[in-house]
Amino acid sequence: MLCYGCHGYYSRIISVYCMDCKINFDPNAEYRQKEIFSLRDWSQEDERDARAAKANLNYIGLDGTIGCLGD
Repeated sequence: MLCYGCHGYYSRIISVYCMDCKINFDPNAEYRQKEIFSLRDWSQEDERDARAAKANLNYIGLDGTIGCLGD
């Protein structure tokens, strides 16, 4: 990574390491990326979201007595 001073000149090179990250994959690419999608850890998902995903439904969990139904 290059760091620039206030005048835009190169000043130094530093290393950046990613220690934790979250990666999302487009669900529409599942048919092309079967190996990647087979690695999904369902134990890390909310049970309601996992059940909805396995039934090919979109689920939005809300707090309180509010409901959401989408088409």
